Amino acid sequence: MNISPDFDSTGLQRFVDQLRLRSANTRTEYCSILNGFGRFAAQQSPSAPVTRQVIERWLRDQSAVWPICVVARRARLLDRFLDWLVIDGSLPSNPLAQLRRDYSQTATAPIVR
Repeated sequence: MNISPDFDSTGLQRFVDQLRLRSANTRTEYCSILNGFGRFAAQQSPSAPVTRQVIERWLRDQSAVWPICVVARRARLLDRFLDWLVIDGSLPSNPLAQLRRDYSQTATAPIVR
């Protein structure tokens, strides 16, 4: 299974490194969440950049397993990573940022709910 080029391990490591996390457990958890999303995105559309539809499917998939507060926390992490990829030039746009604009929201949690 190929992981989207946006979610390669080098990019994930650079993103997590710049967060300057104090706990190795948090670092491992963040990498696991982002790698999981990368695998999910690759299964949904292997060669295309991350889209709004992929994000929505991932949120539904996560909501079936985790409480909404956990899903919102994971979505905020993903949102930060997607913003970072846009700034880095690796991704044309952040679908979660577009959802926030569409629904006139400044935070990610209301979009997740």
